[in-house]
Amino acid sequence: MRFFDDIQPVHRDLLAASAQTRPLPTGGILLQRGQRVEHLFVVETGTFEVVDSRTNPGTVLEVIAPGALAGGLPFLDGAPSHADVRALEPSTVRAWTHDHIHGLVERDAAFAADFHRAVARTLGHRYRALHGTLASGALSGGRSAATHQDLGRQARDHAAEVLYAWVEADERLRVDGTSSRARALIQIGMDHILGDITRWLTGLPDLQQRATAGAMISRELRPHLVRSTTGERTLDALGQAAGDPRLLAHVIRGEASGKGTFGHALDSLLLALPTFEAIRTRASQLVETGRSLLHPDRPSDLLVVHPNCGAVLVGLLMPMSIAGGSIRVMDGNQSVLGMVDAGLPRRPSRIQLTFEHADVAALALGRIDRSFEAHDTIVLDGILDHLPDRLAVSLITWCARQLVPGGTLLCSGLAPAPDALATDHIFGWPLVRRSPIALAGLVATVSGLRAEVVSQDAIGVVVRATPTVSR
Repeated sequence: MRFFDDIQPVHRDLLAASAQTRPLPTGGILLQRGQRVEHLFVVETGTFEVVDSRTNPGTVLEVIAPGALAGGLPFLDGAPSHADVRALEPSTVRAWTHDHIHGLVERDAAFAADFHRAVARTLGHRYRALHGTLASGALSGGRSAATHQDLGRQARDHAAEVLYAWVEADERLRVDGTSSRARALIQIGMDHILGDITRWLTGLPDLQQRATAGAMISRELRPHLVRSTTGERTLDALGQAAGDPRLLAHVIRGEASGKGTFGHALDSLLLALPTFEAIRTRASQLVETGRSLLHPDRPSDLLVVHPNCGAVLVGLLMPMSIAGGSIRVMDGNQSVLGMVDAGLPRRPSRIQLTFEHADVAALALGRIDRSFEAHDTIVLDGILDHLPDRLAVSLITWCARQLVPGGTLLCSGLAPAPDALATDHIFGWPLVRRSPIALAGLVATVSGLRAEVVSQDAIGVVVRATPTVSR
C-alpha cells in the first residue's frame, strides 16, 4: 500500500520538501534487526526484503515495493527493528529523522492527524499480512520463500485496486451519506473481487496457493470487510465446524447492517452474492418441502440434524403444531442448541421438542452410534457443505437407518457459484460444493435410498430421498 496515497496533498508536499534521499546498492542494509530505528523511510525506487535473520538461511517475511513505508512501527514505538531490511536491487528511499517528524506533528495538528491516519492504515494492512503469514508457518527458505514473495506482491497489488475504491467511498460517505458515487465505488471494489481477483485465484496452480493468496487479500481488505456484519461474521466466526449460526441467521434474514454507512452499503452487496442468496432460497425450499410432508390428520415426527440458525426449524414448528408431533434437534455444540432454543418464537403445546447434544462429526466418522425411534422426516440443513463425500455418505447412511418405512430425508447443499473462490478464500468461509446431480447421486449411493432434486435454484440445492423398499 502506497504511503503517500493516504496523505493530503499539502502535507505530502511538506514531507517531500524535507525528505533526505538515501541510495542503497543491491544487498544494502536499510534496517538491522535489534537496532533502534531513528528514521522513517518510504521506498522511492527499487524493492526491499524484510528478512528474519535468526534462521539460516534467513527467512524472507515480506517484500516492500516502491511507495511503501519501511520501519514505521519501530519508528513510532521506539522498539528495535524485528528484522533486517535490505535492498533486492539498487534502490533509493526518502528518509525523515524522528526529531523532524516529531516537530511537524507538534506544530501542526492537521498534519499530525493526517500523518498518523496514513501510518495506521498502511501498517494495519501490512502487518496483518506479515503476522498472519508468520502464524501460518507458510514461509520457508529457498524456492518456497521466493514463490511466497511473488504471491504476496500480486495479492497486495490486487487488494490495492479494491482499497483505492473503498477508501474513497468511505471518505465520500463520511461527508455525504447518500453519495451515489460512493456506492458505485463500493460496487467497483466488489466487481474487482469477483472479476480480476477471482480469475487470478483460478489461474493459480493448486488449492494451497489459492488458499494462501486468498488469505493474503483477506488480510489486506479486512479493516473494510469487518465493517459489514456479513464480513465480520465470516472473518470472526465462532469456530463452529459446520458454520456460525449468527452468520447463517444474518444471511437468511437478508437485512443489511454494519458499522456506519460504508459498512451497511458493503453488507448489502455481500448479502446479494450468489452463495448467500442460494442459502436463503434453499432454506425456503426446505421449509416448503418439509411442510408438504407433514401428516394433516396425525402427529408427525421430525429429526433436524445440525439446526444451523434454526430458520428451518422455526418454519416447520407452527405447521406441525396443527396436528401435533415431536421434533428432535441434534447438534454437536451445546451453545448452538442453546442459541436455537432461545431463538424460537414460542413452544406450541402440541409439539414435544427435544434438544439432543451429540457429536455429529463423530457420528459421521462412525466413532459413535446413536439410535432413536424412527422418524417420518429427517433434515440435514447445510452440514453437507462441510463434509467430504466419505463422511457425507456415512452420515446419510446413519440417517437412512433412522427413517420409518416411507419416510423422507431432506438434504441441502450448494452448487459451484461465481463467488465460490471469494467466499472460500477471501471471506473465510470454505464450503464443499456439489452440483444438484452430484448431490443427488451422492445420496443415492446409500443402499436403500432413491434421491431426487426438488430445488429450483441452480446454486442452492435441496435433495429429497426416500427408501426404495419398506423396512
